Amino acid sequence: TSDQPTMRPGAFVLLLRPTDGEDFEVLLQYRAKHLSNPQTWGLVGGQLEHDEWWIYDSQRVSEDLRQRVLRRAALREALEEMGGVPEGSKMPYTPIIFEPLCVQVAADGQAMRLPRQERRWPVPAGLSFLENDPHRSKQLRVENSHTYVFVYLIDPLRDGEIFMGDKWQPQEPRGGEVDQSKGNFGYQWRPLSCFESDEDLQPWVQRLGQRHQLQQLALQLELPRPKPEIGWKDGPLQELQLLALAFESGLQWRQCDQNGCTLKEWAEEKEILKSTVKYFQEELPMDFKGPVWSGKAARVLRLCADAVQKKGWNDWEEQRDLKKFTLKDWEDWDFKGDEVKQKAMKERGLLLRQFLRAMEVCPEVPAEKAAARRWKT
Repeated sequence: TSDQPTMRPGAFVLLLRPTDGEDFEVLLQYRAKHLSNPQTWGLVGGQLEHDEWWIYDSQRVSEDLRQRVLRRAALREALEEMGGVPEGSKMPYTPIIFEPLCVQVAADGQAMRLPRQERRWPVPAGLSFLENDPHRSKQLRVENSHTYVFVYLIDPLRDGEIFMGDKWQPQEPRGGEVDQSKGNFGYQWRPLSCFESDEDLQPWVQRLGQRHQLQQLALQLELPRPKPEIGWKDGPLQELQLLALAFESGLQWRQCDQNGCTLKEWAEEKEILKSTVKYFQEELPMDFKGPVWSGKAARVLRLCADAVQKKGWNDWEEQRDLKKFTLKDWEDWDFKGDEVKQKAMKERGLLLRQFLRAMEVCPEVPAEKAAARRWKT
């Protein structure tokens, strides 16, 4: 039988999410007073449990299995620390299954067993594959230690837009590891630059990496998006199509055209475009599904692009949506007496008219050139 390992490894998850610009934010937790480095900001995760520890330390275990056990431990610890939600929250729940493992760790047949566990958690959906898919995350190892960090990027296409904003407020279900007196229930999002400048981080977290290095890891984890064959400068219709794509892809300000120009760069001196993007980034009271004038941002912007293409700039308001309603029909509807939705719909109509009127002044690309454009994946 092998000797008990002398140092218990740590496994953590570094959760990233894109910001409105071209950078990323990291989720930090405020450490409880009884822990080492108390009342500093660290990452979700912790030490391996006994059986995980033995598997990690065994010389009979393959490197792939050792890495899998580390990812399993990081995910288990992360769920224990951020798997709660505030009372009344309507966050979606992700089923996460830890498959059973039985691993021989010594020549005499001694084995360690990790039991099967299944539970639903209010966390990004892609985390359900963290243990079994080594490509779902990027591993970092803290220098001169047995501390491992798995970088995971929250992507709106995979995980849902609800996990991109402030509606998701991680919370420790039972209490003990997280001091909830700071931030939101002890959690806080910060820009990646915090690793280089903030002095209230846990010491080993400060040594984790440079902003540029973590940005590159995040970009490698980003899901591939459709690549447009049009540019922001091609004309107002193409600009509208790219704007719709920016919200469909979830990239928003980071959406590039065929020339690599981002929406953020293109909108630099275009106040009406910037205000329109910010308007659709806000959570709105209308929640109708499908391509309707009262729907979500991506659907409405695509509907605008289709309306202009079919009806022209003068008559785009005549375009009927999936429910056979025009924009004016929605503005006149009483939403079953809901005054908040009535007001929001009228504001949307006003904004869309102002935005499309401003775009209309730009010279259009010739119809034959526009018709030749195609999208490729």
